[in-house]
Amino acid sequence: MKAAAVDAGERSYSLIKSLTTPENIDWLETTVLQFMELCREYWTLASGHMLHAATVGANSAVALYGSAQEFVIVNFINEPVTLDRLKEWGLTLSTFLQETAIYYYNTVRNATLAN
Repeated sequence: MKAAAVDAGERSYSLIKSLTTPENIDWLETTVLQFMELCREYWTLASGHMLHAATVGANSAVALYGSAQEFVIVNFINEPVTLDRLKEWGLTLSTFLQETAIYYYNTVRNATLAN
């Protein structure tokens, strides 16, 4: 049993020794360096995209806040809310919902008829 373990150890040692030739070590070092360079390039690209997305998100949030602030000032502060204005907003909303429903109905119907 002990001889088999020694034999297996010697075979493992000779296998590891054959894998660690100078050519294999040079290839491994070159491959690892290329991989690290590729990772660095992709990290640079990804961080640039993340920064761009964060910038666009922040700009959109600022623009949305400004638009909402302007909407509140124009519609609620400068002009008081009256029953007529509420009816007008309700009519506008119902018209928008009807037009949207008709558009999607026609879109689905045309897609169904095409198949």
